[in-house]
Amino acid sequence: MDLYGEFAVEPAALKSWGNFRELESHFGFSKGPLISRYPRRWVDDVKKWGRREFGGTVRISDFTNKLKHIEQYALVPSGRSFEGSKSWRENVVENHAKRSFAKIIASGTGIHSDAIEFDDLDAAVLDSFGQCMLPQRVDDFCKATRLLLINSKNIKFIDPFLSPKRLKMIIAMIRLARDGRAQSPVIELHTSSIRSGQSVDLAGERSQFREELVRRGLAEQSIKVYWWKDEDTKEIHPRYLITEKGGIQFDRGFYESPELSAKEGTFPAVVLRQSIVTDIFNRYRTTTSSYQCVQEESF
Repeated sequence: MDLYGEFAVEPAALKSWGNFRELESHFGFSKGPLISRYPRRWVDDVKKWGRREFGGTVRISDFTNKLKHIEQYALVPSGRSFEGSKSWRENVVENHAKRSFAKIIASGTGIHSDAIEFDDLDAAVLDSFGQCMLPQRVDDFCKATRLLLINSKNIKFIDPFLSPKRLKMIIAMIRLARDGRAQSPVIELHTSSIRSGQSVDLAGERSQFREELVRRGLAEQSIKVYWWKDEDTKEIHPRYLITEKGGIQFDRGFYESPELSAKEGTFPAVVLRQSIVTDIFNRYRTTTSSYQCVQEESF
């Protein structure tokens, strides 16, 4: 099982309103399965289909709104080639051999063993995404979260035990999120001001964060750190990766522990529904949070 899976969807495979509704209902960063923008004109091709099917009817407005939602929350750049002289089916099979899709939704399944039709888009396919048992290693975290990181503009790492000594994994994820992008995403690190019942030395930790970010070549990179306190429990406990696109909850923090065995170091990670993502996003924003932000610092 994986957190996210990139599906190639042939626009010509859309045959009904029900097919289109399945794209909106089952795909997105809050669900797990994602739609590859393959080819780059995928949205335009689906628009043409929708206008042909629903133009002049009351359904066209609903179609337009749902397609915008798909484009914002479910569509990801493919980064694969597409030769105009070949059909979608020929192109997708060639590219699948080079860098595989999770599944191919096509009109007819004879093109490849990984191809399915909309009628085959059932729980057996969809439930393979949205949750996984994740090894607590840097490479595994980066692989599992890659599609969310590289497609987000505002990224929050939330871990109550996050400290300057535990930045290796997060720095690798930050570099992944920023690699090759013209405009770097906004990065926020959220941690607790009380750990294991003890108040954090904020002045000392600010200095240590700066030293560590300089040492790792991330100084002056617009990274902001927040220290929080829950008025009731004093400490905050959740571990999340939250963006404007979606979110993931982790059973353990962003830390690779050499002491853990392979079995002990594997734990659940779950994709969060959009309503929960929105709630958490606002919970770790100073203007809307019920927590007390005791310190914030830009690096």
